[in-house]
Amino acid sequence: MKVQMKTKAPESCIQLLIGFFLLALAACASGQAGMPLRILCIGDGNTTGYTDNPYWTKPFEFGYRSGLYSRLVAGGYSVQFLGDSSEPWSGTFGLPTNTPSPDLRVLDQDHHRGYAGLGTALTLFYIGSWVVIDNPDVVLLMVGLDDTNMVTATSNLTGIVQTIVTNRPLADVIVAQVTPLLEYSQFIADYNAFIRNTLVP
Repeated sequence: MKVQMKTKAPESCIQLLIGFFLLALAACASGQAGMPLRILCIGDGNTTGYTDNPYWTKPFEFGYRSGLYSRLVAGGYSVQFLGDSSEPWSGTFGLPTNTPSPDLRVLDQDHHRGYAGLGTALTLFYIGSWVVIDNPDVVLLMVGLDDTNMVTATSNLTGIVQTIVTNRPLADVIVAQVTPLLEYSQFIADYNAFIRNTLVP
């Protein structure tokens, strides 16, 4: 099992996520010949791919998952996304007004554990059952944006990674720093520094 990290840049977070995940997944894919690489994406509304809901004037494109899927397939990889979140199609925050292309629903790839407002506490509560049910080869984890307490969030995040490692010791865990907000957040800066300097090394 390898725990890895993605660094962030405010102007191109989604593209950096895709690029980092691609590099890490390519390394993970060796030894998976003949079987789809089972990928579990876990996180908040960024993992779901929410844009400007509930108005949806900005097209919904499945967040980073669409670009990641397209690039992996173009690279010749066989993959299967996992998870049973019903967002955004549950309509809790309104429904997308466009049909994304590619439409991951049609491809049976719109599977994830992205939930709007998901923080580290709820992730820690559910993570044990999620990894057992979904049985991933790779876990893409980006959670913590909706937290506020540094001590609690970092403790929870450590517990989340430990739980994944315990339940799926052969899986690769890729930990992303959380994306910035429109205004500077000291919590996000400190939380991302913890991921970068303490958790992953």
